[in-house]
Parts: sequence; structure tokens; C-alpha cells
Amino acid sequence: MRKVLGFLSITTAIMGATDVTAENIATGQIVVTEGHTNPACRQVWLRQADGTTASFRMPNTGVEDGIMAVTLTALTTGLTVAIHYFPNVGSGCGTEPVIDYIDIKQPGF
Repeated sequence: MRKVLGFLSITTAIMGATDVTAENIATGQIVVTEGHTNPACRQVWLRQADGTTASFRMPNTGVEDGIMAVTLTALTTGLTVAIHYFPNVGSGCGTEPVIDYIDIKQPGF
């Protein structure tokens, strides 16, 4: 446990504590999700309740992480999602933040 906490502390110090460690959540409906030959360049567009659109990148984890499955399900059903992200963590392909976690729920849950 000490090593993990040390690693997190060092990472936070290097990357900047203000924005990187503060996870944000954007909610709305997926209006576009895409595939790409370069996995780090896959984008997702989210229409938020105020009508603005936010763009995110999907992480390139090298394994099936479920994020694409959730975005496709949300796109086809119109259900609301919550995208968790760190504002200054990008994929190296554009300036959009990478999705850290995404959830989809039935209305009222």
C-alpha cells in the first residue's frame, strides 16, 4: 500500500494536482461514437442537458474495456450516460479528455 500511495503522490506532483486529480463528470446523451484505425483517436460526442456538445476520446487500453459497448448502447437507446474524466488527461490524439469511466442507467435509477 505504501508503494501505491507513493506512486500516486509522485504522479500527482509531476502531472499537476489541480486539474489531473480532480475527476469531472459530464452527463447527457451520446450523439456520436466512432471507431478509428488508431484506437487513441476514437471520439465520442455528448449532448448535455443545456444543449452544448462535449467531445471525449476513448482510452487505448489494448483490451476490451467496455467503454465502446456502453457508448454504442447509449447511442442506440438514447439513454443518459455519465462520463467521468480528468480534464488534462488526453490520448495523444487531439486535445479532448479521455473517458476514465462511463455509466448508463435506466431513467429514475
